[in-house]
Amino acid sequence: MKRGGAFTRIIPFPIEADAAPCHLAVEEILPAYAGILIQLSGLQSNEAVVLKCNCGKKGHETKAAANKEGRFIAAVATAIKGKQSGTFEFELKAQSCQIGMQIPWGTGTEKFQ
Repeated sequence: MKRGGAFTRIIPFPIEADAAPCHLAVEEILPAYAGILIQLSGLQSNEAVVLKCNCGKKGHETKAAANKEGRFIAAVATAIKGKQSGTFEFELKAQSCQIGMQIPWGTGTEKFQ
């Protein structure tokens, strides 16, 4: 007998932005935003994407491509060894759109309500 199932995911403090036609969503995947999941949708199938990150003195650029559904997903560590907190800045560039964000990480970033 085959049973149906359901799956749900709750994101208590969504971080989102739009730059038509693209939509950016960021999720906390490690406590205190020490790791985040970046999801960009609205791209063309297999469209080239450049992810530029700047966290403290660290700078990094990654070239990748959207999947066939026009989505780009990246898991990123934001924290800097030896620091308690900081701000992680990133920018995504593609032919369809350009969008970026600043995410505070570390001590004091957890939101309680």
